Amino acid sequence: MVFAFFLCIASLLLVHYVVTEKALHPLEHIFIWLLFVAVFITFVDLATPKNSEMFTIKHEWTFRLGLRLNEIIIVPLIMLFYLEQVHKTNTFIKNVINFVVFLLILLLNEWLLKKLNVIDPKEWNDWWSIPNWTLWLIFSFIMQRLFRKLLIKEGVIH
Repeated sequence: MVFAFFLCIASLLLVHYVVTEKALHPLEHIFIWLLFVAVFITFVDLATPKNSEMFTIKHEWTFRLGLRLNEIIIVPLIMLFYLEQVHKTNTFIKNVINFVVFLLILLLNEWLLKKLNVIDPKEWNDWWSIPNWTLWLIFSFIMQRLFRKLLIKEGVIH
């Protein structure tokens, strides 16, 4: 049930990703996706019982696959959608609104993980999620900007 739920969400996000017009260069999409998957999976693994007791994951395969779908497809796509929106908007107010909307989407995603009992917070306070996802959004924005500068320097983007 949990795996099917997250598979449906991931499928819908992938379809939306494929059919929408992109403002970022394809190399930026690949870079952000792979970087975010590598760093985010490392962060989640550091917070699990193997390393610390921030939260636990159920041992059933449907819960673990649901979490992996979330780590590999859902959250990186949400970040890419955020970066696309930031790149398309040109005013500070719209960027702040985008930031708040995508922060709420990420918080909703985490809330779903908790409500479906995929993750069980042990030493993780709920209010930590806001600065956590804020830092992830800022991290993805900075990495995209730095990579864009590199692409411009190398002549890939004019």
